[in-house]
Amino acid sequence: MPLGGGQTHTLRYLAQGDEKTVRQLRLILFINSRRQVQAAHQRLLRNARLLVENALGVDLPEGPVNAILTVATGTWNLNDAELVLQQGQVRMGSYEYRVIIR
Repeated sequence: MPLGGGQTHTLRYLAQGDEKTVRQLRLILFINSRRQVQAAHQRLLRNARLLVENALGVDLPEGPVNAILTVATGTWNLNDAELVLQQGQVRMGSYEYRVIIR
């Protein structure tokens, strides 16, 4: 879904698994320009909180919250799942930032 501002950023949701079990959930934020990056990460944070709450039944801890807002990476254990935050370079001036639950 485009995040306003003329489709400068996009947020995608993916679920991987089979018909009985979801094995991995992903939120992927594509940053396509340096305009309104903070607003895009705020939107990602709101969606990540909902995803963690609905998938794992817990609140998103402070460590991952701060990481999302500062574009940091890391891994946290939540209940019986792993929360991973990753950043990847797409091309010069743009990147993707992933929130993964597995």
